[in-house]
Amino acid sequence: MIKSDLREQGYSVSEIFPKQSKINTLWIVLTLVFIAGTFVSLFFLANPKSFGGGGHGPPPSDDDMFIYIIESLGVMGYFIFAVLTVLVYLLLKLFITILFCRKSESIKMKLLKNKGMPVCYCREALRVWQTVLIYFVPFVLIYGLCFFLCVRYIANPEFMIVTFFMLFFLVFDFTLVVFVLAVKIKERPDYISIDHHIFGYTLYKKTYVKFNRKKQSRFIKKENEKSEKNIESGRFNWKN
Repeated sequence: MIKSDLREQGYSVSEIFPKQSKINTLWIVLTLVFIAGTFVSLFFLANPKSFGGGGHGPPPSDDDMFIYIIESLGVMGYFIFAVLTVLVYLLLKLFITILFCRKSESIKMKLLKNKGMPVCYCREALRVWQTVLIYFVPFVLIYGLCFFLCVRYIANPEFMIVTFFMLFFLVFDFTLVVFVLAVKIKERPDYISIDHHIFGYTLYKKTYVKFNRKKQSRFIKKENEKSEKNIESGRFNWKN
């Protein structure tokens, strides 16, 4: 939704700038939680007998072209894979953002000031559920892909390192999802504009007053009946 249109329609506007220390703390804590959870899960899958579980599936065959290409490039192969994964992640966010925005020129990729994190910026205000999908769907898809590769090629710990590296990007957006949902519960905005990623956003609320027509009609009916009785009893003296 275009921000100027919301203002013209009478939506109230409130800008919010959370404390950076609070955001950074939550970001770091969530990242460590995901790293620890991923490591424990992979350790369980790599050592199923230690936990009384089953195996993690057959090992990859020798003709697996994906792992063959990466290993043939050595460390550079894993680095290229990590860069491509980040690019795919950003493209997914860009694609979903385009689906929800009214004007494509309102969208651009940029580096977040003072953080250097690549973000997908949209100058429009969106519904809360749209904002959540923009950041949560790519998070689930890319994290799921990285975790799958870690399990598939569990003998290659380099994939686990790439996953931990990716989590710093992924959890940065996941933290935004947590904040947006918290704002939705607390403030109940109709639209939200992500201006400076998680460090600054604008809320738009519809300003209106609800009337209970049923109660209002009863009140008017009673007042009319009261006025008619007063007129009939001569309590009112009308002057021309």
